[in-house]
Amino acid sequence: MKKLALLLLPLSIFAKPLFHTLKSDFSQTIINDQNKTIKYYGKLLYKAPDKLRWQYDKPIKKEIVIKKNKMIIIEPDLEQITIRYLKNPPTFTQILKNAKKRGNQKYEGIWNGQKYIIEFNKKAPKIVSYQDSLGNHVRIEFKNPKVDQNISDSSFDVTIDPDFDVVYEDE
Repeated sequence: MKKLALLLLPLSIFAKPLFHTLKSDFSQTIINDQNKTIKYYGKLLYKAPDKLRWQYDKPIKKEIVIKKNKMIIIEPDLEQITIRYLKNPPTFTQILKNAKKRGNQKYEGIWNGQKYIIEFNKKAPKIVSYQDSLGNHVRIEFKNPKVDQNISDSSFDVTIDPDFDVVYEDE
């Protein structure tokens, strides 16, 4: 038994942190190619394999909900909801699946040609950074993340206000 434990120890050292759910406050910093910065604050819910809810509170209210390949963007200030069907939406699990270790608790994952750097504090993600398709540098910092807690599927339900315009987009 002692030999088996010694054989498994190296595997646990190099294992990628994986989680089934994540609840966290976050700050998201976006820096464009002219070095202008905007910072958003809000809350995030994630439930593997394919449910995600970003709730932006500052500087504007906005929600992005992804369930499987359907993305719904709710913009109360515009009284608008955008519905888009994604061909291959990324998830934490998919990005981490083939990620390479780049340092202590730091991984580099590629999804659909997009490179993501994910840093962990133990099992919980601490920072996700990437360069978006417009060339902006994006950094998301998770505050007080809680992993593997129960999150109801109804947390990802969306109620469409009948007074809002609904826009359908293709990816």
